[in-house]
Amino acid sequence: SNEDKEKPPPPPPPIKPTPGQNSIALTRVKQSSNSYSDLFSEDKKNNTKSVAVLSLTRCELKLFPKFHDEHEYISPGHAHNATRCQVERTTNTASMSRNFCTAIIANSGSVFKRNVKFANETAALGKTNASIPRDDDEEENEENEEEEENGKKKRKRTTTTDDRKHRKHETEMIEAFEGQEFEIMCLKIREVGEAGGQTEEQRVATVDATGRLTVCKVPKTKVADDDEEEEKAELLYKATPKMYKECETFETLGSPGWAGLSFCPLEENNIAVCKLWTRTIDWFEQDRVVRTNNLLESPTSIAHMETPHSGRSVLCIGENNEVVVYDHRVDKKNGEVGRVKQVASDNARHQIQALEPAKFSGNSVLCCAGKERTVSVVDPRKWTARYRWKNCAKYEVTGLYAPRTIEGFVCVASLDYEILCGSYEKGKLGGGFTFRNDARVVGIGGAKFGDKSDVVCTWTDTGKLTAAKISVASSVSTEEDLKVK
Repeated sequence: SNEDKEKPPPPPPPIKPTPGQNSIALTRVKQSSNSYSDLFSEDKKNNTKSVAVLSLTRCELKLFPKFHDEHEYISPGHAHNATRCQVERTTNTASMSRNFCTAIIANSGSVFKRNVKFANETAALGKTNASIPRDDDEEENEENEEEEENGKKKRKRTTTTDDRKHRKHETEMIEAFEGQEFEIMCLKIREVGEAGGQTEEQRVATVDATGRLTVCKVPKTKVADDDEEEEKAELLYKATPKMYKECETFETLGSPGWAGLSFCPLEENNIAVCKLWTRTIDWFEQDRVVRTNNLLESPTSIAHMETPHSGRSVLCIGENNEVVVYDHRVDKKNGEVGRVKQVASDNARHQIQALEPAKFSGNSVLCCAGKERTVSVVDPRKWTARYRWKNCAKYEVTGLYAPRTIEGFVCVASLDYEILCGSYEKGKLGGGFTFRNDARVVGIGGAKFGDKSDVVCTWTDTGKLTAAKISVASSVSTEEDLKVK
């Protein structure tokens, strides 16, 4: 009939909430008067930044000088996920008189320390606008040639000071970490009293393939050539996971595999360790196990991050293609307080292999990447992915570093030999940089170098270390801001 034809269509079904929008217990942030869209007020729509490469230097580590061949014998075990390259943070006062950075490398069961000298010139660009690294030997040869041409090459220093200067840029072994039976899977650095002051002490922690923890106090590299003897690293403590103590044997827990650790940013003595094969998380307070949690899936990455405006920190674990948030202060749900599902892909086999906390517009965010070749930025206010940089690399991503002085950018390391730095806000390489190593990258790390620059170091399987000193090149206002002015 005509009446049936004039009836309006039925209303559409209600929209189901997207996965991963569950709230976080006890660490939930109080909602401000502004809406959720105004949380990131300082958007790149108002300001556009670009990254300048001030220096790009490459050097040889020479971990085992007793071998006369060119092979470095890099330990290959789980090199894709292993975090074995870190950089010391340099204060603003020390950066003014220092022309090098210090990297700490873990290979097999040993830990090494190496200073990388910065180049005197900015990095040159190649055919594809990729920065070209300069060898450390080339810098020394150019300095010697300039001194010879000018006729100013004189012996102003004694032989002892020359030897000390020569040793400063050589690879040194930290003997306090010796004696480990299994391969080191993860290495992290934390400054003592990092929340407030400038100290010359730092704690370096390592975890081996069986989940055993080793923490040492390592003094920072001094700038001046003092006549005083250099302080040596001191072993603080070693800790063993709870399951190992109960079983009293390593054979019942399967073969050794990947393990990761993370320092709590608010408490110096709290360290979290997770292991792949046992699917467990152990929270250590110095050498004592405070709590042990069992995971549903195999972990592949770990990182601590601070929740916005709450003064608390939570632990983020990458389980397959999900990011699970844990808090050891919560008893319910095995300490799980949040879960971000399908971060970069719907395929559970696309594991998240790198987690990196960062700051964006004054708020804490979490950068995630893995086999999907996509960098996803998770907002902890609602535990959802806010930005995505798709197809950021040619192969699967194995490491991330977010510059502390350049917001909105992230450095990506993959199974390839290329390092890319782009804007995850724009989802492209615009304003960033890229450089190529001589071989496959097995580690990436970085730290602040003063108040206005960062240092990014990469380690390859041929035993070469590349250090890039970067900073903000320019900040251009948009046409709208110019009209307002």
